[in-house]
Amino acid sequence: MIWALLLACGGTLPSVPPLVIPDDPPEIATVLWTCSNSRESSTLEVTTDFWTGGAELWLTVDGSYVERHPFFSIEASADGLADRLRIVLGHRADVRDVVPGSSTAFTCLDNPTGLLRVNDRAGEPADCDFVGPTEREFLWGDELPSCDSPARAPEPEPEEE
Repeated sequence: MIWALLLACGGTLPSVPPLVIPDDPPEIATVLWTCSNSRESSTLEVTTDFWTGGAELWLTVDGSYVERHPFFSIEASADGLADRLRIVLGHRADVRDVVPGSSTAFTCLDNPTGLLRVNDRAGEPADCDFVGPTEREFLWGDELPSCDSPARAPEPEPEEE
């Protein structure tokens, strides 16, 4: 109503600058892997700096049987500076009953190793990390993605003088 009066009196609407969403690739900020034996489910929650285009989780205990689970954002900041993703996996006793993104053959007691990868908004790999026992990193073969994200690269050694 007030806007109509202003316009009728020759006023103009105030201009609002457009919101510019950064196109920076997301980096993993926090990872929380929880396991509930009573409900026989596992939950992975990830926060990132900047928006994502979803994430993927590969799980294994031996490197021969590997599950791939896509998952997505459950909450994102309006300015594009943060994202929160979550996946809840229920346990299935038979691998034939496993549904990617919904259930897993691994129980909490199996203590699987997971490779977590977040994608940028275009769906390209942006950052990665391991969850679970990281000493099993050797299990990942050539058919699985590597975790050599620039965000996870080791700091260079200082040069000796």
